[in-house]
Amino acid sequence: MGSGKLVADLKIAKFLDSVTLPRSPSLLFHMALQTDYGVLAGTVQSADLQNPSGGQWPHYHIYVQTPAGLYDSAVNLKSLTEVKIEYRTRDLDPTSFANDLSVPNGWTKLAQTSTSGALDYVRRPGLTGTQGWILQNGDNLINQLVYLLTGVQRIFIFGAAYNTGLGVHDVHMNQGDPPGSPFAALDAIWQDGGLIFQYGPPQPRTTVLQIKFETQSLFTDDQGHPLLLKIPRYYYEYIPRWKWPPGDPLSDLDRRVLVEGNLLELLQWAGAIDYVTAEAKGVLRKELHRELERTLTKASPEYLDRAADYIVKMSVHLGNLRNEALR
Repeated sequence: MGSGKLVADLKIAKFLDSVTLPRSPSLLFHMALQTDYGVLAGTVQSADLQNPSGGQWPHYHIYVQTPAGLYDSAVNLKSLTEVKIEYRTRDLDPTSFANDLSVPNGWTKLAQTSTSGALDYVRRPGLTGTQGWILQNGDNLINQLVYLLTGVQRIFIFGAAYNTGLGVHDVHMNQGDPPGSPFAALDAIWQDGGLIFQYGPPQPRTTVLQIKFETQSLFTDDQGHPLLLKIPRYYYEYIPRWKWPPGDPLSDLDRRVLVEGNLLELLQWAGAIDYVTAEAKGVLRKELHRELERTLTKASPEYLDRAADYIVKMSVHLGNLRNEALR
């Protein structure tokens, strides 16, 4: 494309044959993990990453020393089924995770709320977003954990307590399972598992390892169930610039950056924001804002808000154009 105005035609996806609304939020109670959710903090005594337990999803074990004794933690690092594991590491801002890092060594039960220190891959700042996930392939996740355990000063393992004995499991995302999954009944918000590693000098840092199964959605409603946005296989057409809806707030440069970047992807789901429940609307809106921040790196928050509003409007507009063409 040239450096002046955006050229007339934009390649845009046809999308959203239908939007399936999420489950009703009217339920006052929902089933969560079968045992208490919380965090195990302490120092690593040892780890057995060579001889996992059996089954379709073998568990690898990290042993954590605490004042109450030695705790076991069972972590999914490999899948022997068609459904593979995804993982992501990020360095965290310690001030944003002060509640987590200040818990005493041992097991601490956590309420499933936004203020308790609980993890939520969909809602908690620092843990959200769709970028950076890596598919487990062979031993790549095992190797990543070996690296993270090297030199760690203190470890925090989030998940569900063992039924008997000292230990924690379900150290992975605990929401977003697809309908019909045997794990869907255990889904809820603010109960995700994961591991936080705290390192001391000479290079102090705090790093999180997030783990999920590839079928789990990063877009969930206020019951922890996936937002069922049915996006069919799509094909492309050329949309003349003058067919964009009115009110475009983007500069020529930003418009081109978006067109050459992630606009087509955003338009596939942004229109659903108008059709989902209040909490789901907030989740999708935040994700849209984050994706725009990654693309329009110098834009102000106010400009990003206007851009997000327009992309939602454009997504709905294009869906309406398609529906009219099918009549």
